[in-house]
Amino acid sequence: MSRRGALAIAACAALLAAGCGGGGGTTTSFTGPDPATLTPPDAPLFGEAVVRPEGDQKEAVDAALSKLLATDDPGGFIVERLDSALAGEVKGFTYEEDVAPWLGSRAGIFFETFANDADGAAVLAVTNPDAARQAIEESSAAGGKPAHSASYGGVDYTLSGDGTAAGLVGDFLVTGSESGFKDAVDASHGSSLADSSDFDAQLDSQPDDQLAFLYADPRGIVDALEKSGQLTAGEVRAAAPQVQSLLSQPATASVSAAADDLALEVSAAGSATTPSPRESPLLSDFPSDSWLAFASGDAGAAFGQGIGAAEQALRFDLGSQLSHWAGDVGGFARGTSLFGLGGALVLETHDEQASAKTLDELQRALSADRSVRVSPLSTGGEQGFSLSPAGAPIQFQFVQRDGKVVVGLGSGSVDQVFSPSSTLGDSDAFKAATGSLGDDFPPVAFVDFVPLMQLFESFPEVTQDPDYQRAKPYLDHLDSLAVGGRVEGDRASARIVLGLRDAPSAAGAEAANAPAALVP
Repeated sequence: MSRRGALAIAACAALLAAGCGGGGGTTTSFTGPDPATLTPPDAPLFGEAVVRPEGDQKEAVDAALSKLLATDDPGGFIVERLDSALAGEVKGFTYEEDVAPWLGSRAGIFFETFANDADGAAVLAVTNPDAARQAIEESSAAGGKPAHSASYGGVDYTLSGDGTAAGLVGDFLVTGSESGFKDAVDASHGSSLADSSDFDAQLDSQPDDQLAFLYADPRGIVDALEKSGQLTAGEVRAAAPQVQSLLSQPATASVSAAADDLALEVSAAGSATTPSPRESPLLSDFPSDSWLAFASGDAGAAFGQGIGAAEQALRFDLGSQLSHWAGDVGGFARGTSLFGLGGALVLETHDEQASAKTLDELQRALSADRSVRVSPLSTGGEQGFSLSPAGAPIQFQFVQRDGKVVVGLGSGSVDQVFSPSSTLGDSDAFKAATGSLGDDFPPVAFVDFVPLMQLFESFPEVTQDPDYQRAKPYLDHLDSLAVGGRVEGDRASARIVLGLRDAPSAAGAEAANAPAALVP
C-alpha cells in the first residue's frame, strides 16, 4: 500500500505497546475481537498484535521497554514518536485525541499482493464507533483529494482520493486498498482465516503471553509474486531443495515479553536437507568468558555444504570431506581488548583418519598461497599446522586432538578448547540467558553483551564516535542473547531471547571499563 493518510491509523496500532493502554487484572493475550475473522482465508500474510496490553502483560512490557528504550516512560516515548509520524501523514492528528478514544486491545493487518500498491488492509479493534468514524472522516479529508462515500455488502465506507478505503466492519475499523476492504467485508460474512485449521493449530502452539503473531503461507506468497511478475515460475523451480521444502507448510513468528527480556519464536517446515539446530555439549564446555559461543549437534553435513564455495579456490573437495567425518560443530570468541582476542572453530570427528587426511590436504593447498605462511606444528602428539598472513602478527592453528579438529586464533585459544579454566556451563550469565529459553528449546548460541561492549570501548575511535555515543544509552541495557532450537516431526523451530538489564551507573561503568583495554 502507498503512504495514505488513513493508513497512518494502522501504522500507529503497529507501533503501540505497553504504557499507551492501561488497566489492571491478570495477563490478557489475544482476547477480545479477533482480526483474523476479517482476514480472507487465502491471505498469504497476516499479522496481529496486542496494542493495549493489560495487567501482568502490561507490567512486563513496560519493564522490558523501559530498558530497551532507555526511558522511565516507554508509553510516552512511543506516543511522542507516534505523534510525529501521524503529523507527517494527517495534519493535526495525535494519538491521545484521535486514536486512543476508540482503539481496542488488538490490531491486525493482512496482505494479498505485494506490488507497490499492495492489496490488503489493517483491521483495528474499536471500542467507540462514533470516535472511530470521526477519525476516518478527518483522515480522509486530510488527503488533499476529494473523498466519497460508498457501500459494499451492506457496509458503508469512505474512499479517499488516493484510493484508501476505510470503514467500520463489525467491531473493527478496516482501512486499506478498496479490494482489501471488500475482502475483509466478505470474510466477516463468510469464511475467514480464523476458520482455518492450520492457522488455529499454529496460533495455539505459540506462548500464552505473546504480544504479536505473524502467519505466512510461503506458497501463497510465491504465487502472489508470480502473478505480479516479481518472480517467475522458472526461478521458483530452480530454488534449492531447502527453499522448496519451506513452501509446503505455514511459517510463523511470535513475540512475547518478560520484565527482563524480549523473546521471538519462529517456526517453519523442515526437511532432511534443511539444517536443524540441535543441542551439543560443545556449547557449555567453551571458556566461561566467551562473549560469543555457538554449537549444534550433527551439523557436519550442513557445515560441509555451506563451505562448498571454498572448494574451487582450494582445489579439493573440502566440503564433501567435512560432511563425511564432521559431527557436532561449534565455536567461540573471547577477549575484551585487541591483544586479548581469542577464539576457535571446533568440529568433532567421527573418523580421525579421514579428518587427518583433510588437514593434510588443506595444509598442502594453503601452502601454495604466497599471501600466507604455513608451518607444521612442532608440539609432539598434535597433528596439524599453523598459518600466518604475510606481514600480520597473528597466527591460526589447525589442530586435531582428542576427537576434535580445532581452528584457533593462536595456541592459547586451542588450549582453551581442551582445558579451559572454567566453562560456560559454570557461568551465571550463561545459565540465566539459556534458562530463559525454557525446557523446550535447547541452547545453540549465546552472546554476552557486557564483555563485548568492553571490547568495543577498548578502541578510542569507537568511544569518540558521535553515532556510538548516541547509541550507548541503549546499548548499555543489552545483557545477553540466547538462541535455542528444536525439531518436531517435519517442523523446525527456534526461540531467540534478548536479555535486558538496568544500565550501570556512571561510576560503576568507569570502574568496569577502566581495565578492559589492559586485560588480555
